Amino acid sequence: MAPQAYQSRLVSRRVLPPIKHKDAYTSTVYKEVDAWFYEAIFAPLFAQMALAGVNPNQQKKYQERQNSTTSAIEEAFKAKRIWYADGKFSGQFNAAVSRELRKLGATWNQDQKTFALVQWKIPLDLRNSIYKSMDEAKALHTEIVETIGQMQLNIATTKIGLNFTKQIDKITFDLQKQFVSTIDGIDSIEVPAEINPAMRKVITEEFTENLDLYIKKFALEKLFRRLPYGPPLPHYSNTVRGLSA
Repeated sequence: MAPQAYQSRLVSRRVLPPIKHKDAYTSTVYKEVDAWFYEAIFAPLFAQMALAGVNPNQQKKYQERQNSTTSAIEEAFKAKRIWYADGKFSGQFNAAVSRELRKLGATWNQDQKTFALVQWKIPLDLRNSIYKSMDEAKALHTEIVETIGQMQLNIATTKIGLNFTKQIDKITFDLQKQFVSTIDGIDSIEVPAEINPAMRKVITEEFTENLDLYIKKFALEKLFRRLPYGPPLPHYSNTVRGLSA
């Protein structure tokens, strides 16, 4: 090739800008996955706790009441804000509760954030409230463990059920728009600029299947702790359709 022709070819050469990944692509998928985790796992547990009188979403402060026939400690136990085990009161203490515990002879442990008090020093009426609270806590714990065990089995044996059609459509349409803008005015491009419905369907199916497996793996191996009983759960490798991590 003649030097002048080669130089002319270099001058006419055009560098196409890269197709950009946008934060909105991740965000639209994240919102769908986040909603699934809440609806499938956290919401049922929160509802179960609410039925037992426990509200994990509300940091409720105790109201110090004068002329009340119920002690602040009993009110705290009823509200499930404190509990007693192994000679220690734990939980969230307000001024009234702390004052009553110290009056009974309890000692504060700054490192553990607990009040220590041997059981025989606890008044009988308060002791009955503690026993009732402990029984309710044990019952709730058993119910929660059983629910989590069933969740584990369901996630391991059934599809997650997420549908990313809208998200994939939104992302692919935007990517196509970016690609068309980068090749505008170039007649020699032979790659088709349009993502047809068949291609979009394949992308959606493979993306959904891959993410389904990743969600299962994360939920079973990271989110849940293995229970000491129940059916064995399958192991999910990092290899999924079309990808390997």
